[in-house]
Amino acid sequence: MTITRYSLFRSNRRGLLLLLIMMGIGISISLIAYTNFHRYETSQAKKKVEADSRLLKREIEMLRYVAELLAKNPLFVGLDSKTLFRQKMAALIYLKQIQQAESILDAFVLDSTGTCLLSTNHSFEGKNYGFRPYFTEAIASGQGSYLAYGVTSTRLGLYLSRRMEQGAGKGGVVVIKVDPLELL
Repeated sequence: MTITRYSLFRSNRRGLLLLLIMMGIGISISLIAYTNFHRYETSQAKKKVEADSRLLKREIEMLRYVAELLAKNPLFVGLDSKTLFRQKMAALIYLKQIQQAESILDAFVLDSTGTCLLSTNHSFEGKNYGFRPYFTEAIASGQGSYLAYGVTSTRLGLYLSRRMEQGAGKGGVVVIKVDPLELL
């Protein structure tokens, strides 16, 4: 049997067609695998974000509870500029213990005008933070939160605050500042 140019071309044509079909199948399988892998990775990432979100919410709620406990503590309720040094020192020691136990950046007590009476960061004392949203929210609704850079410390923080009730009137505000990047 003689091989002619036409028969050689025809057999190459079949081979080329077969090669193109195989490449098409290979590309299709690759695209399906990539799509499934991408779907799986997206679903895993979504689950991780949801789990981290729940964890973050629990952590913030726990810190809100710490602020609430501080606001109800007799060491802080009624604290003012006339408080005796010994009482202030007892309150400060307690505040520093809570700060260390809960990994809080700063904790401070503001009077009803927003002036800092006591703080784990002494550079806050005597300064007025009455304009800060965490203070105004706490005075208005009982609690507040605010993510911002510190006016005095210039450090990013999540501020959680709680109003202290004092008799028939409103007292001051207890504020805790945490590093938002350390919450998870």
